[in-house]
Amino acid sequence: HNDYLQQAADSGAVGGIAFSGFIIASLVVLVRRTRGNWPLFAVWLGLLGWALQSFVEFGLYVPGLAWPAFCLLGWLWTAAPAEGTQAEHFDRANRED
Repeated sequence: HNDYLQQAADSGAVGGIAFSGFIIASLVVLVRRTRGNWPLFAVWLGLLGWALQSFVEFGLYVPGLAWPAFCLLGWLWTAAPAEGTQAEHFDRANRED
């Protein structure tokens, strides 16, 4: 009942490390990008809960849980602009108005 171990068992050590690394790196990068934006941070917090739950349950094998989680993860990558990008400057300028 551990998605990370199951991924490693299904796709080997390289696949397990790649999958785990992708999830961990995404959460680390995105928590920095969502600072100060409460709606985006709420989505990030939900994804953190999903990632932690994956240690004790097999949510990735239930499409009704996996699809929304990965869709939200992809959406958050596009909705939370990186520091120094034009999108980030535009976002800050709009918040100041």
